[in-house]
Amino acid sequence: MKPEEQARKKIDSKLTQAGWLIQDKANFNRFAKAGVACREFQTKDGKFADYVLYVKGKIIAIIEAKKAGSTLSSVSHQSTHYALNLSSNLPFFTNPPSFIYESNGEEIYFRDLRDELSRSREISFFHSPSSLLSLIAQEPLRNLLRSMPKLESTNLRECQFQAITNLERSLASNHQKSLLQMATGSGKTYTACNISYRLLKHAKARRILFLVDRGALGNQSKAEYDNFKINHRSFSDLYHTLHLTNNSIDKDANVYIMTIQRLYSILSGKECQESDEDLSPNQTILHKVDPIPYNPALPFDFFDFIIVDECHRSIYGNWRAILDYFDSFIIGLTATPSKLTLGFFAQNLIYSYPYEQSVLDGVNVDFLVWKIESKITTEGGTIPAKELIIKRDKRTREKIYEELDEELDYTSKELDSKVLNPSQIRTILQEYKNLIYSELFSERKSQDPNFDTSFIPKTLIFAKDDNHAEEITKIAREVFAQSNEFAQKITYRTSDYNDPKELIKEFRQNPRFRIAITVDMIATGTDIKPLEVLIFMRNVRSQIYFEQMKGRGCRSISDDALQEVTPNARSKNRFYIIDAVGVMESKKSLTAPINPKKSIALHTLLDKIAQGEITQEITSSLSSKLSRIALKLEENDKNHAHYINDLISSSPTPKHLESLPLEGVLDNGEEYHFTPPSSLLELAKNLYTLSEILDDAPLDQSIRDLCDLITAPLTSPTIRQNLIDGAKKVYIYIDEYNLDEILSSSPTQAQRGIEDFEEFLQTHKDEITALSILYHKSNKRLTKTLLDELLHKLQENQFDPQSLWSTYAQSRKTQGSYQKLTDLIELVRFGLHQTSELIPFGVRANSLYELYLGRLKKQGIHLTEEQKALLSQIKNYIISEGYFSKQDVGYYFSEEGGIAYTNRVLGETLALEVCLDEMYEALVG
Repeated sequence: MKPEEQARKKIDSKLTQAGWLIQDKANFNRFAKAGVACREFQTKDGKFADYVLYVKGKIIAIIEAKKAGSTLSSVSHQSTHYALNLSSNLPFFTNPPSFIYESNGEEIYFRDLRDELSRSREISFFHSPSSLLSLIAQEPLRNLLRSMPKLESTNLRECQFQAITNLERSLASNHQKSLLQMATGSGKTYTACNISYRLLKHAKARRILFLVDRGALGNQSKAEYDNFKINHRSFSDLYHTLHLTNNSIDKDANVYIMTIQRLYSILSGKECQESDEDLSPNQTILHKVDPIPYNPALPFDFFDFIIVDECHRSIYGNWRAILDYFDSFIIGLTATPSKLTLGFFAQNLIYSYPYEQSVLDGVNVDFLVWKIESKITTEGGTIPAKELIIKRDKRTREKIYEELDEELDYTSKELDSKVLNPSQIRTILQEYKNLIYSELFSERKSQDPNFDTSFIPKTLIFAKDDNHAEEITKIAREVFAQSNEFAQKITYRTSDYNDPKELIKEFRQNPRFRIAITVDMIATGTDIKPLEVLIFMRNVRSQIYFEQMKGRGCRSISDDALQEVTPNARSKNRFYIIDAVGVMESKKSLTAPINPKKSIALHTLLDKIAQGEITQEITSSLSSKLSRIALKLEENDKNHAHYINDLISSSPTPKHLESLPLEGVLDNGEEYHFTPPSSLLELAKNLYTLSEILDDAPLDQSIRDLCDLITAPLTSPTIRQNLIDGAKKVYIYIDEYNLDEILSSSPTQAQRGIEDFEEFLQTHKDEITALSILYHKSNKRLTKTLLDELLHKLQENQFDPQSLWSTYAQSRKTQGSYQKLTDLIELVRFGLHQTSELIPFGVRANSLYELYLGRLKKQGIHLTEEQKALLSQIKNYIISEGYFSKQDVGYYFSEEGGIAYTNRVLGETLALEVCLDEMYEALVG
């Protein structure tokens, strides 16, 4: 088939899927169906448009078809020419037709000529006849987006106002994707409600999808939309807002809230249980997202806008195909954009409101870090040989009593995965209990003998896994001598009788529920404003995930609302991170998690092998799984390992294969060598060797016999069942031999250094001249002499600017490092909380210098190259020294002629003294 024919075949298929009847000139009947596509339609100048689309007998669109593999960006002039040269006597909705397509069979470009800034965009399928009929009946969405009324700032925070303003500017510029970075707690969902209202009311949007990746976030978002008021009326009263928890689509709704798992289930027809929506998309059983076929129940143009909540997470990898299916404006909301996020949104970051700025604005509260080090946490432990020890099956909770054959050593990294030490958990929690009213919240402890210490600050503990969380929950109740209600586990494996969503609500509202223990379920996204303490009893390797976890504690709350759930509290002006595992210092990756392709389940692989289905993928995957099972059993359950090995070594060879050699040369000349398997590990190695031999070609008889010989042990149902049982056995040793003790417990050294530095700045802000100038933002000028004096005072008090800069970098937003004396200006301003980002003075000054030149240009001052060079030299001197005076001019430009030289260059355009003042104000302020 020729490339042209290949393209036409695919175009015909996609048109048919969308409900079009395709006809040639010979059998053309424009009333044969609501939507008719006529091929090879002749234009006034004798040329032929590839397809002309009729709806209800009237022309509505044309399609220019190109051969398979053709690029389409330069085809628009040709398709436009055909549209403009149709006979004016034909029946039209508009003349020329408003809708233009170009396609090579794989790609489809679409334009609406009524759009004032008509621009082709790629879509996944052709519109249905009814969709085009709906589009032609209304003003183009993109035109309406360019005429949105001015946003009023009433009831909006400044950050929300700016976010919405910038978004509407981006939409008006026809950017298909827009990214908003807003700190956790700054009101992303409230902002989304405002956006939704304005798009529905002023842009006449038909449908908006608010997409989340957790069921709990769907419930939370629905409540936010329901509570959002417009002139004292609920958003949901004005606009039909639907939270989808099943696959039934109500086409009359305005806002749809659903998980990405649910959306995929609707598109694909694959089942989705409500429990799947409680898992992250990485964990869900809806494992592989294939390319999305055309779905008439949910066509690609169903949503005008898709708002992706927490978009740093589940829009990557296979899941991205879901968003690529829709022809929608995509608006991303995140507190922590990664490189992948920025890439997906075409680097269109339209607004950034970081956590540091939210603290300065009083939107969020800042945090303090308290580090607890214990002996077991730091060093691990050793259990002597011959000790009777308990090991527990993590899945069944079965306990086995075992006498150790040899000494059992475990490191701090193996704690809570290989070995669980109850004393370590108890020691950490006991230390936390001691700290609450003696150090962390000492201002709350009154002299009242009836002071109720049971109302400890709402506390969230991050555990390593469900078993670890279970143990922490039990010990927390013991340490605090409280009831089950006081400390509860909230994980994906929480009992059926305790709905995790209800537990989250209880934790948010119930005064008696003080400590929640989780793994991942409420590590991100969940809004619990009264939360005041985060305890990390697990390490985190992803910087983005860690920032999200930190964000659980930052939300501000009114004093009255806090006191409703924490009666002995006064206000929330900070939250604490209790670092029990060194999470603050551990190295973290900046990349966002990408959804991996889910591997084939062990029981599925074994069934396929038993049925005789043997391929390269199956043998390779099974080899990897069996190797891991063998190593795990050798470490955790030697008896089961020996039993499986005995079964494999005694497994009979099928009689017709007994004479087949285990080594030799295949017909293709490739040598092979297998080992008679006497263990699971050897069987796994044989399967790997077999996978190296196989390819995608059908198996000839000699290869088939070899495959049957190597996989013969797996035809035994007993062996298969024991392998499945062995995979499920995940044991953890319970170390009750080693008792833990606290090595140190204090604010982190970094935290203490920052606190001391900031206290120094406040104490001496009126005594040290340079500090006074920066604090009061006075009209006096900073000079190198004054900066030297400030540096000397800091060093006298044991403050090293370079170390302070590095310390801030551990927990705050920073760029670069301390290099020059003038970087002290930025360090002090950051310490005084006057700026939200710590960056070198030169970086900021160069950026401000460009703005200064822009202002001169707006004033009608057009600089010559010589003037630009002079100003650039002055700018560099200010970056180096802090201030450039008229006296400095005579010295610095002495060889060129001093002040006479600068006056000549600046001429009448700029007065020297005015210029020096303006540049100082622009760069230093």
